[in-house]
Amino acid sequence: MNRERLEVSVVVPVLNEESNLCLLYEGIMQALAEKYSYEIIFIDDGSTDKSFTVLSHLQKTDSKIRIIRFCRHFGQTAAL
Repeated sequence: MNRERLEVSVVVPVLNEESNLCLLYEGIMQALAEKYSYEIIFIDDGSTDKSFTVLSHLQKTDSKIRIIRFCRHFGQTAAL
């Protein structure tokens, strides 16, 4: 991502959401693109499905995506 001044940071806690992540990402992009400079921070809270794989693929196509991956499930409070 270039070093533009960020206006919005979207934090998304994730736990076993592989089937929903692409749709959520598209929705966030549509809401923010061309209106704000933004980043999307996905926090993988110990998912046991392919959520991290999906997020990694999205990150390769969009430099505005950040991923934090917990080694185990800590809960939504810790993720936020």
